[in-house]
Amino acid sequence: MKKIRSKRSYIRPFSNGTESMTWKSNNCDRCCRYENKSTKPEDAGCEMAYYLDLGEVTGEIPKRMAIRIGCQYFDGFARNVCVLQNQCNHFNKPVKVKTQKPVIDKRQLKIEFA
Repeated sequence: MKKIRSKRSYIRPFSNGTESMTWKSNNCDRCCRYENKSTKPEDAGCEMAYYLDLGEVTGEIPKRMAIRIGCQYFDGFARNVCVLQNQCNHFNKPVKVKTQKPVIDKRQLKIEFA
């Protein structure tokens, strides 16, 4: 039997894709638990990030995940509206990005600018 999802149990945390990508780049992409290779929420490094990734396709995430992330949920005038805070409640140590020194070919011409 197919599971029927209730519209009331899903919300739209972002008004558009740009807002979603900006929030994720400031939180999920910098968190050490984030990975996007899992196909099931149980296998994900961060279950909330899994549903946010899925939400970029469907436009909605489960209300319980939004509340765990730190969404202030309003179910009044505008249905299924929430306001996300700037940082996820479960944000963990930022990932350190390794920078590499550029490889310069010795045969490359160097031009000094005055």
